[in-house]
Amino acid sequence: GIGITGPDGFGKARSISLDEVGPEWPLIRFLLDDAVYSARYRELVAEVAANAFQVERTSGIIDADAALLTEALTRVGDEAGLAGVRHGRAELQAHLERRARAAAEWLAQNSS
Repeated sequence: GIGITGPDGFGKARSISLDEVGPEWPLIRFLLDDAVYSARYRELVAEVAANAFQVERTSGIIDADAALLTEALTRVGDEAGLAGVRHGRAELQAHLERRARAAAEWLAQNSS
């Protein structure tokens, strides 16, 4: 499949902790090492976990979008497109669940 990762890992999902971010990402490293920005990052992770990573809510959005695509592709008989929607939906759902779990675990370990 086509990935979104570019050269040097650009576009690759990072850990929620961002522990692997080093000097090759100087601005991110600087911000994470600053107590004020680090606290704000934790707030933002909590916000995303409560919204975009909220599995039940976001799964509903994924399912609704997949249903719309499936309906349109069925009308035109695009079997390859239908297979792509099924695969993409499953991949996106798995990614959502992994990131939601990672965010919840990180937040539990880094609670204020």
